[in-house]
Amino acid sequence: MKKIGRLILLLFFLAVFIAPVAWFINGHMEEFKDVTKEKEETEDIDYESLGGVSYKIENGVVTITPTNGKYGKLDATSIKKNSSTAPWADNVNEISQIKVASGYKVFLNTDSTGLFYNLKYVKKIDLSGFDARFAENMTSMFEGCENLTNLDFSSWDTSKLSVTTNMFSGCVNLTEFKAKDSKITSAYNSK
Repeated sequence: MKKIGRLILLLFFLAVFIAPVAWFINGHMEEFKDVTKEKEETEDIDYESLGGVSYKIENGVVTITPTNGKYGKLDATSIKKNSSTAPWADNVNEISQIKVASGYKVFLNTDSTGLFYNLKYVKKIDLSGFDARFAENMTSMFEGCENLTNLDFSSWDTSKLSVTTNMFSGCVNLTEFKAKDSKITSAYNSK
């Protein structure tokens, strides 16, 4: 009878403590595999061989998509500060959100000066689809984005970043901010 009692107690312990842990781990394993796979796929990216991107604006949302495959880059002629050569420069008054299309990755240019300059009506920029590992200059990147309220840089590799002058100048409503890089945090604190 004692053996049956111990067996029942053991089964109870397994059901109450071990099963939920196993269920949790199993449920998140696919997510972990996806993140690991994407990291492995992007580790050996050759910036120069990346194709470009295209964008569309629908209902105030700019969606950026690589033109040739899963990865693309913003080229230097697309992102000049105070210039109509920025792809969305002529539409600044109708843009409220910017994102990369789901399942894609867009690499920032080494000189990303003024990329989102003066987008004064933008409230949200989803940075998770952008990869900053090649970016060295983010001068005035968000300057003038006065309605932007939050940014999350926590997934960005900014090891090559060296210039952040006026990166957040005029971002008066930017109050929710996450970054692991001290250069970006310093630029935010000096806005």
